[in-house]
Amino acid sequence: MLTEFHDAGIGGVEICPIYGAKGYEDRFIDFLSPKWMEMLAHTTTEAKRLGLGVDMTTGTGWPFGGPHVTTNDASAQVNLEHYVVAGGGTLQSALPKGRLQCLMAFSDQGKQIDLTAKVKNGALDWTAPAGQWKLYAMALDGPVQVVKRAGPGGVGSVLDPFSVPALNRYLSYFDKAFAGFTAPMPRSMFHDSYEYYFADGTPNFSANFKNVAVMTCTRNCPPCSTKARRKKSRRSKTTTARRSPICIWLTSRTGRAGRTRTA
Repeated sequence: MLTEFHDAGIGGVEICPIYGAKGYEDRFIDFLSPKWMEMLAHTTTEAKRLGLGVDMTTGTGWPFGGPHVTTNDASAQVNLEHYVVAGGGTLQSALPKGRLQCLMAFSDQGKQIDLTAKVKNGALDWTAPAGQWKLYAMALDGPVQVVKRAGPGGVGSVLDPFSVPALNRYLSYFDKAFAGFTAPMPRSMFHDSYEYYFADGTPNFSANFKNVAVMTCTRNCPPCSTKARRKKSRRSKTTTARRSPICIWLTSRTGRAGRTRTA
């Protein structure tokens, strides 16, 4: 096949493993397995002989993800809730689903308390002081997506696209697979498609957001309540996207919303 491409004047090929053909399961080769790497070595060696380039996606299907992505490293959705608690009372409602990131209390007298550390086993151990209190909670719920069109050996959760540590752990499996690779390396490895649906949060987001917006979770929770976000969404989807905390943070890292800064 590579020879035919060469003879037709095509300058290179792309390797993007996807699901196999039904009925040929006995011929499936798991992604990054020794046998798969052996097949890749043959491909890159032949391509070099023919003067063809070989580009390869960093994973099967799209977007990044697979069987090695843990719950903590998977893409997650932000769940936000707010509550009202009178002085002397306790929180009776359930906290938002997911891993709690922030729980703040604001009084009608302008006081604010970080209650995050007071949550044990999903319940808040706190009695409200005098006054009326509004509580805002933020949690990360994931995984929220699996790899689309995953190939054999590549089925699993989608990676958190906002976490550098998670990405490094994901790429470590490629480092291991290529450690003894002596054939010509692929010309490039790339991200096939940035289709991270519902992913709008990441661990330690509040701390990172503070660095770029001079805001803490205490100041950020009320404007980001679920009710406020839905109201903005009905009014203007563009406005919501450009004002959302995750968008502000990404813009600070890329230089421009929707674009990736290059070196």
